Amino acid sequence: MPSATPGGYKRTIITRWQHVHRNVVSSAWCNDVIVRHPHLIIAAGALALVACGTAAEPSSEATNTSDVSTTTFLETTTTTTPATTTSTTSTTTTIAEPIDPIARTTLSELAQRGPYAVGVTTLTDQTGLTVEVWYPTSGDANDTDAYDIRDFVPELVRNLLTGDVDAVFTYRASRDGAPDVTAGTPLVVFSHGYSGMRLQSATLTAHLASWGMVVAAPDHPSRDLMNTLGGTASGTPTDSVNELIRTRELVMSDDRFGDIDTISWTAVGHSAGGATVARLADQGVAEGLSGIVSLAAGVPDDVSVLSVPALFIAGSRDAVVPPTASQAGFEVAPTGSALWVIDGAGHNAFDDFCRFGDGAGIIGVAEASGLGPLLEAQPQLRSLGTDGCLEPAAPVTYSDSAIQSGVTAYLAALQNRRTFDPTETPPGSLDVEVATS
Repeated sequence: MPSATPGGYKRTIITRWQHVHRNVVSSAWCNDVIVRHPHLIIAAGALALVACGTAAEPSSEATNTSDVSTTTFLETTTTTTPATTTSTTSTTTTIAEPIDPIARTTLSELAQRGPYAVGVTTLTDQTGLTVEVWYPTSGDANDTDAYDIRDFVPELVRNLLTGDVDAVFTYRASRDGAPDVTAGTPLVVFSHGYSGMRLQSATLTAHLASWGMVVAAPDHPSRDLMNTLGGTASGTPTDSVNELIRTRELVMSDDRFGDIDTISWTAVGHSAGGATVARLADQGVAEGLSGIVSLAAGVPDDVSVLSVPALFIAGSRDAVVPPTASQAGFEVAPTGSALWVIDGAGHNAFDDFCRFGDGAGIIGVAEASGLGPLLEAQPQLRSLGTDGCLEPAAPVTYSDSAIQSGVTAYLAALQNRRTFDPTETPPGSLDVEVATS
């Protein structure tokens, strides 16, 4: 494997497996799928499952929006009508609907922060379902929000995590900023992984909101960090699917998001969340679902075929869910689907957990708190918990560009806001292998 330096990885696009390249994926898919949607874890075990490592290259989250145009494009048409009795002319100017800024972007531009400031808020329904929502806001684009991973563990565990190490992840968003949501703003639901939680991938979810999407992520009690650590996890895979459907309903019922697209929607899932969105995409489960993105995940055995297009993104260094699982999922996805395998990326490249705890995530917090001997007694759990964070995996920030641009572009295509060109080279420092159907 090349040296883990920015110059040590080439940026290439390598086609693998049987596929057909098209200028967009695909004209038939766009007509048949897109156009019809008008807007388109004992404590140590669970701790280990959510741990991560280092960050050597500057994160794209820290990149300002100055490289991305925030212009709202307007098309004008001017007509000149000769006067019948005088020598004067009259000129009329018709201002068309604004062109979505995402429509004219490259993948490299989509790897950067989008033109919208980002807000974040927490919703709860009458059953206790808790949902985090990221959205475009009229607030300050430089505002920051943060979460402390210790707030998402049982009190008994939290009292043990006393080490002097950073357990907080900070990202750019305005807490409870006023939504700037116009008619037809697309809705995306996000499903977290095992021993994860609703904010686990704020790097990605806030990025999507900066490109004009409302992104809503629930906690799944059957597998979230609080319940797996506390031994209180309950529920079934079907419950997780229903929680995504209820998440959509909750957002649509909030007056602040009254203008979002209520006809079509998309879904993104990481690890076990990828299995959840695959079940969501099973025949007849989710009305109006136009497509999914599956991160470090395959398709569960109870799903034989996906009914909507899907983008699978896997890491070549993932030992938790190897890329062959994503390949198998891709093979049961319909036309218009794609598979990206990012060389050097591991399982936790798709969440925030590698970005605190002195480069070792919650494992780093646990070790700084004197819990290292407990983890040493279960080396397999430590291995699982650091997958994708420590060498030989590449630093997680190296894969940010490919992940953020690929997810954003594919969702925008599903939302009928942009075409998705599988032949376009993904940006970043790592090789990406691509297959399309």
